[in-house]
Amino acid sequence: MPRATVLIREAVAADEALVTAIANAEISTDGLLTSGAKLMLDSPTGPPPQFGAVLNHPEFRTILAVDPTDDQVVGLAVMSEDLFSTLIGRPAVYVHYLFVLDDRRHRGVGSAMLGDVTRFADELGAESVVIGLWTEARDVNRYFAKLGFTPVVQRRIAPVSTLRRTLGLARPVTSRRRNASP
Repeated sequence: MPRATVLIREAVAADEALVTAIANAEISTDGLLTSGAKLMLDSPTGPPPQFGAVLNHPEFRTILAVDPTDDQVVGLAVMSEDLFSTLIGRPAVYVHYLFVLDDRRHRGVGSAMLGDVTRFADELGAESVVIGLWTEARDVNRYFAKLGFTPVVQRRIAPVSTLRRTLGLARPVTSRRRNASP
């Protein structure tokens, strides 16, 4: 297949429905994204993830890969400065999600988006780029290894309800919500 030329543009608030639809389509194929963290939903019948908060939050940068021949969005990436790495003097950019539509893979779309991620890292003065990958996604892991990414840590996730049960903690009487606005 020929390698496609794609245009990379920053997503804006008006792209919320489009970004959400693409992410939900990718998630619905097998319940996980090939990169980034699996979205842990309490119930498969629960509300689908919404990306409006990310698109409107100044901490995150979302880019879209657009095929110029038909103006179709064929990939997206969500990234931010890793604030903890900055605190310890090793600034990094964390790629929370990066995925390419199935029928557009192996055509340079991911590389084009990673080029933009790299430019973003340069703008911030970051020393490295970090991405979370599923250990089961062998082809994806090979791709990133070829680009120079090395495994550093293994992250595990547990629902709060499970931790509460396994640690023998009572259900909290009051809840403290994080302020969603910066």
